[in-house]
Amino acid sequence: MPLSKDYDKTLAEKTNEYLFDMLFHPDDYLPEALTLARREIQHRNLNPVRVAQLEARSETVRAQELRIANEPLSLLARIVLVLIALVLFLRFSIVVFLFPIGSAFLHAIVGILGFLTGCTFLHAIIAYRYRDMGYTRKSRECWKLLIYGGILGFTVTLFFYLLVRVAYLLQVQENIK
Repeated sequence: MPLSKDYDKTLAEKTNEYLFDMLFHPDDYLPEALTLARREIQHRNLNPVRVAQLEARSETVRAQELRIANEPLSLLARIVLVLIALVLFLRFSIVVFLFPIGSAFLHAIVGILGFLTGCTFLHAIIAYRYRDMGYTRKSRECWKLLIYGGILGFTVTLFFYLLVRVAYLLQVQENIK
């Protein structure tokens, strides 16, 4: 998207801090905008001490943003997110056990549908909120934990299904004797 013709006038109205922040966040701006920002800073003819202060402030802000972006989820948050995924997956699988249907495949389908409707929505809200606040690593970890919780839920559901199935077959075998 090209810059507007009066973008240089818009930059002339911006503060020195804003212009330096632009230069320290080059991925957020078009190269033409950065060139105009540099030109505007030169046009303002700031004294070297003020330039050094603004650069230091921008570097500090950028370092803080990187620290926040790379901050991991706490252990408690990880446990809670996996348990939420597990519980929401199992909630639907348990309903299927109460109303038996023919196969483990159908149990898994019902569990996955419940998981996708309830858990994905909740994890997505949390992950997008972290991302919007600048916590990119926490956001990625939320999505990973959603998958791990789903795999764990599927495994537990399959285990209990097989356990019930084996118990049923043993009972049938005893009745035959």
